[in-house]
Amino acid sequence: MARKIICGKCGNCYRRKIYYNRDKTIRSIEWKCSTSAVNKKGCPDSIAIKESVIIDKAIDEIYRRYGLTIEIDNKNIKDLEVKDMIDRYVDRIEIINETVIVLLLD
Repeated sequence: MARKIICGKCGNCYRRKIYYNRDKTIRSIEWKCSTSAVNKKGCPDSIAIKESVIIDKAIDEIYRRYGLTIEIDNKNIKDLEVKDMIDRYVDRIEIINETVIVLLLD
């Protein structure tokens, strides 16, 4: 999945980052440009996007194009149904500023 999420600024892949609470429960899951994760000066205009936003956008686009639906309780890429659907139908996801653009396979 990580190779499908692309930074619209520098063209590199995004990385998944999990933030935990003190009690080790997950606080949030975000995706960040791999260039800015290593060096902020490398891609200063890239932003972090919550994983749930990416999933919502991908599923909305799949539904719009193919008429397929999926019920999701936990919006997490690690959910096998979500991962399978995104791997099967999504070519790539570009993130430019705060816009998530989902490009589907033909």
